[in-house]
Amino acid sequence: MTRFLEVTGKLGRFIPEVSKPKRKPSLNERLIWTALALIIYLIMGFIDLYGIPSQTADPLRQLRVLIGGARGTIEELGIGPIITGGLILQLLVGSGIVSYDQSAREDRELFAASNKFFSLIFAALTATLYAFGGTYGSLPMNTRIIIFFQLTFACFILILLDEMLQKGWGLGSGISLFILAGVTKDIFWKTFSPLGPMPDGFVYGSILAFVQSVFSKNFTVSSLIIRKNDPNLPTIFELASTVVLLIVLVYLDKISVDVPISSSRARGFSAKYPIKLLFVSTMPIIMAAAIFTNVMLLASYLQNNPSLSSFGLKNFTLGPIYIREITLGSIVGHLNTTSNQPIDGLVYYTEPPRNILTALSDPVRSIVYIAIYVVLAVISSVTWVIVSGMDSKSIADQLVQSGVVLPGFRSSSKAIQVVISDYLDAVTVFGGALIGLLAGIGDILGVYGGGAGLLLSVGIVYGIYEMIAREQIELLYPRLKKFIP
Repeated sequence: MTRFLEVTGKLGRFIPEVSKPKRKPSLNERLIWTALALIIYLIMGFIDLYGIPSQTADPLRQLRVLIGGARGTIEELGIGPIITGGLILQLLVGSGIVSYDQSAREDRELFAASNKFFSLIFAALTATLYAFGGTYGSLPMNTRIIIFFQLTFACFILILLDEMLQKGWGLGSGISLFILAGVTKDIFWKTFSPLGPMPDGFVYGSILAFVQSVFSKNFTVSSLIIRKNDPNLPTIFELASTVVLLIVLVYLDKISVDVPISSSRARGFSAKYPIKLLFVSTMPIIMAAAIFTNVMLLASYLQNNPSLSSFGLKNFTLGPIYIREITLGSIVGHLNTTSNQPIDGLVYYTEPPRNILTALSDPVRSIVYIAIYVVLAVISSVTWVIVSGMDSKSIADQLVQSGVVLPGFRSSSKAIQVVISDYLDAVTVFGGALIGLLAGIGDILGVYGGGAGLLLSVGIVYGIYEMIAREQIELLYPRLKKFIP
C-alpha cells in the first residue's frame, strides 16, 4: 500500500509547515528557539477556553504529565493527538500494511508529511469529542463550534512547534520538551508547593508539609506513607520512591553491550558501538500512554452519551454460558459521575492506583495494570524498532555506509547484521518489558511525575546530553564526524 503513504503524504503537504534552516544554527541559537517553544507552550496552558462553564473533575488529570495541557484551557488536548496520529501511522507501517523504505528520501518525506496529516486529523477528532460529546455540558451549537476550532488550532500550534524543533531549529522534539516540562513541574510542585492548608492541615508540598508536621508536634510515622484525610496528597514515601526509581533508571541507562568496531577508511581507528539495554528508550512508554489516554477519552465520551454506551448484545447464550449483556460501555468501562474516576471495565485496569495503600487494597488491579503495561511496551518496542530504522539490517547498512567494519569479519552489511541481531532482538524485547515494568511499578508507588513520566524524563535528558556531546566532538574533531554512528 505504497499508494496510501503517497496520498496521505501529499495531503500533509497542503498543511502549513516549518521550513528547514538554510544553515545549521549554533547551539546557542537552538537553545533560544527551544526556550521560545517552551514559553509558547506554557503560555497556552494559561489561556482559558472561550465559552465553557466552570470545570468539574478532570478524568485525564493522572495522565496530564504525559499528554501535557491543562483542563479548561486551549491546550486541553495537549500532545495526545500528535502521539496518537504518529502511533497509528507507525502501526500501519510496522504491520506491513503500509510499505515504507527508511533509506529512501522520498519515503521519509512522505512519512513526515503523513505523520502531520494524521496528527491534525486526530486533533480534529478529539476536539469533536470534547466540543460535541458533552464534556463541557450542554452548550449552544455555535459555542460548540467555537470550542472545536479553539482546540484544533491550539493543537496545530503544538504540531508546528514540534516540527520546528525536529527540523533543526531547536534541540530534540517538541513532544519530548513538553513531556519534560510537565514532569519537572509536577516533581517541583509536589515537593515544594506552599499552597494550603490541605485536608491534613499542612501545605501541599511533601517536604514543607513534613517540616510543618514536625514543628507542630503532630508528626506520625504513618504520615510519611499516607497523609491524613486525603490519600492523594504527596508524601515523603512517594518522594523517596521517586529518588530510588530515578537512581535505578540512570543505572540501567548506562548498561550496554559494546561491540568493537573499526574504520575501513582510517587505518588504526577503533572504537566501540554500544547497544544499550534500554535500546528503544522512551517510545514504548509514549505509545502505551497514548493508548491509555484514548481509552480514558472514550470512556468519558461514552459516559456523556448513554445511548451509545448501551449499544451491544443483551440476553444471549454463548454455548452453555448465559450472558445477560455485553455493551460498549461495559467493555470500555464507566466513570464515577462525581470524581470522574474509573469504576469498572478496561479503563479501570488502565488507570493505576496512585498510592501504595490503594494498590494493596486491590492487588488484582495492580497486577493487571502492570501486565498490560509490559505487553504494550513490548509490542510498541518491537514496532518502533521496525518503523524507525533501528533494526539490525538498517543499523548494519548505516555502519557500512559510514565505513565501519567489525574486526575479523568481512566488510559487508550482512556480516555486521548477523553479529548484532542477537543483541538487538534481546534488548528490544527484554528492554521493552523492563521499561513497562518499571513504569507500572512507579505509577503504583505514586512517584512524582508518574513512573512513565520519570522514565521518559531520564531518556529525554540523556538524549539531549548525547546530542550536545556529539556536536561538541564534531566541532572539535571534524574529521571524526563521518565515523560517529
